[in-house]
Amino acid sequence: MRRQVRPHASPAHMAVWLTSTDSLTRRLTRLGQGQFQVEVISQSQQMFFDPVYRRRMQHWCRRVMLYGDEPLAWVEAETRIAMPQLRGPLRQVTRLRQRALGHLLFGRVKPVTRRSVCINQGQWQRVSHYVWRGQRLQVTETFLPAFEARVCRQVRP
Repeated sequence: MRRQVRPHASPAHMAVWLTSTDSLTRRLTRLGQGQFQVEVISQSQQMFFDPVYRRRMQHWCRRVMLYGDEPLAWVEAETRIAMPQLRGPLRQVTRLRQRALGHLLFGRVKPVTRRSVCINQGQWQRVSHYVWRGQRLQVTETFLPAFEARVCRQVRP
């Protein structure tokens, strides 16, 4: 069950990660001392309710696991794009393969972002709604236990 929370309610070691507006890809690469890997779990079309269109409709979905310099995944991420939005420059997302979405989104044009922070099954999660080059997409990032353990080790003396 997902429960929305205020970012300041998160532990100090997680707050900066949950509220950051810059590229998670860049931040994870720094934390992993230059090592970063994307594992694509799935790419498919799925039906979801879209609040903008106010109906269920087809979305293009991509689920990935993000790794740093450890064997366990740090973040599980899901990208959803309503099919009518999947045109123009945003079509590039369907051809990312093992590249991170952050390389595309935070390249030259910084996207407009609205973000919420949740706890889902005991794991911290942020849901970001982006407008990039006039087109909308949603990215949900779940911070996994291996990531929290790494961040805790990083902040301890």
